[in-house]
Amino acid sequence: MSRGQSKAKTHAVRCLAFAASILAAAAARANSPGLTAAPSPILIQEDFEQDRPSGPDTYRVFDRPGGSLTRSESFRVSGDYSLRLREAQGNRDFSEYMAFLPEQKSGVLLVRFWILFANPEAGSNFAMAGPKWFLHDEPGGHAFWLANRGGMLRHRTGRKWQDLFAPKPFVWYLVDLLFDIDRGRYALAIYEEGNEKPLVDLTEQRDNNDADPTSVAYLSWIGDLEDRDTATFYLDDLLVAKDPGLRLPPFVAPGRRQFFVDRLAVPTPDGELPEAMADLLAEARQRLRQGLAGAKLEAAEALRLERAGDEAFRRRDLDLAEELYRALATRPDSAARMWLKLADVAYLRGDRATERQLREAIYGRLEAGPDR
Repeated sequence: MSRGQSKAKTHAVRCLAFAASILAAAAARANSPGLTAAPSPILIQEDFEQDRPSGPDTYRVFDRPGGSLTRSESFRVSGDYSLRLREAQGNRDFSEYMAFLPEQKSGVLLVRFWILFANPEAGSNFAMAGPKWFLHDEPGGHAFWLANRGGMLRHRTGRKWQDLFAPKPFVWYLVDLLFDIDRGRYALAIYEEGNEKPLVDLTEQRDNNDADPTSVAYLSWIGDLEDRDTATFYLDDLLVAKDPGLRLPPFVAPGRRQFFVDRLAVPTPDGELPEAMADLLAEARQRLRQGLAGAKLEAAEALRLERAGDEAFRRRDLDLAEELYRALATRPDSAARMWLKLADVAYLRGDRATERQLREAIYGRLEAGPDR
């Protein structure tokens, strides 16, 4: 056995042992009520059985004209539902299901999901990226890419495409990925339903951007990137896990581990003293009494009043915060940000319906749709 083969075999054994350990930890935690306070290896676990809240720390739905993302009863691996993604040809866009992670800069990720192609000839894609997004082949950019094109499933390793196999229509495939973030390498296995022998069994594959190290913050499933095909595929039983020592902060509201107000806060100017905030709040109240027309404000003044709204929210002066956010929501450059901050206000008021409506206006919603 060559040195390279030995290294690959060692890496494969380590990856398999890692996968077994984190899945065992996850199972033990799920089956043992006394372990609920322990750190969980699971970052994402989605079987699409429930209509879960979307948000910056869960998922986002891009439901484009002519396409759709719905929970479906037509085909599923377990339970009653899977996720069905339909992509329309020629609408100059693509539908997308995007899952979010806290940025992972080290360690090994286990990513596992089932996928079924209704029409394998049509284009579809799964990818992972760091905070530099999917357009950059560099550290923190487009890290992993699996694509179905022209009836052939392929992966992009070391910035080069390699064919894997031709998937069959209406057959479930299990994708099992172990991604070594520090080394920019991955092991990939793909199984056809009912067959214990993998169709694909690769180790020591260079990541898409050929970067060492890289990072992962987003997972994305879309139809045809070039918008040439009408595609339908199904996704089920998604699992993303990492070292059991990882501890995520709790959710403070649906879909988010941090309030939108804090996540999107206007920064305090350098050197400003704390007592200046009282003057800012007094100024904001005066502007509201005079009739604040947010759309007519200069950008710098709008940001100053938004900062006043953020401070009012932190002090739980929800009336003042809401008035300021609503006035500023008339500005095209800040409307989406104001809707999210108003969702926080609605949540603290106990108005769950308004909170959901405002949040889902940005992040979307997965509902059970008609099976046609």
